[in-house]
Amino acid sequence: MRFDIFLLALSPSFVFADTIVARIAPTDVTVFTQGAKVTLRGQIDLPAGIHEIVIPDM
Repeated sequence: MRFDIFLLALSPSFVFADTIVARIAPTDVTVFTQGAKVTLRGQIDLPAGIHEIVIPDM
């Protein structure tokens, strides 16, 4: 019973979280003989609160 109350106390913080998909284009690519280095730079304006930021293709 205590676990249920604890779970209910924490769950509202996760219910209101937004998932935001950020599409960020590569700004710099360096190719080496053993691989490559890709640099991504971006800026996202978010409202206050808890958010999950997803960068696809990473």
